[in-house]
Amino acid sequence: MIKLMTIIVATGLMAGMACVRAADQAPATASAPAPATEVKPAPAGLSRPPRPSNPMMEAERKLTELGKQYRAAVTDEEKAKIKDEIQNQVTQIYDKRIETTKKALEEMAAKKKLLDEMTAKRDESIKARVDFVLNPPAPREPGIKKDSAKPGEPAKDEVKKADAK
Repeated sequence: MIKLMTIIVATGLMAGMACVRAADQAPATASAPAPATEVKPAPAGLSRPPRPSNPMMEAERKLTELGKQYRAAVTDEEKAKIKDEIQNQVTQIYDKRIETTKKALEEMAAKKKLLDEMTAKRDESIKARVDFVLNPPAPREPGIKKDSAKPGEPAKDEVKKADAK
C-alpha cells in the first residue's frame, strides 16, 4: 500500500515538475504580465477538449438575455416585441422539459420491465448459476464448434452446407 502511494505521489510530483520546467524554458518577454482575465493555454498534454454545448443551457442564457433587453427597452412597442420572444422561449424550454421527462419515464418503464423479468426468474437464475459454478463445462479443443457431435467432427451446420453443394 505504501509503495503504491509512493508511486502515485512521485508521478504527481513529476507531472508538476514537468509543468514548471516547461514554464521555465518558455522565452522571457519584456512585456507586462498578462491581466488576470486572460486565459493562458494549458501545457501540452494537459488541455481538455471543449465541452459539448447544452441546448437547454443555451436556451436559458438566451432567456436571461431577453429579460435584460426587456428591462432596458424604452418604448412599449419594444417591450411587447421582446415579451413575445420571451413567451416563445419559455414555451420552447417548457416543451423540451416535458419531452425529456417523458423520455426518461419511458426508459424507466423499460428498466422496470427488465427488473420484473429478473425478479420472476430469480430462483431459476440462482440455481443455474450455482450449477454452473459447481459443474463448469469441459474445456473445448481449439477449432471445435459447440454443436459438434464428437471432437474432430465438423459442426452439424457445416455438414448441411457440404450436402447442399
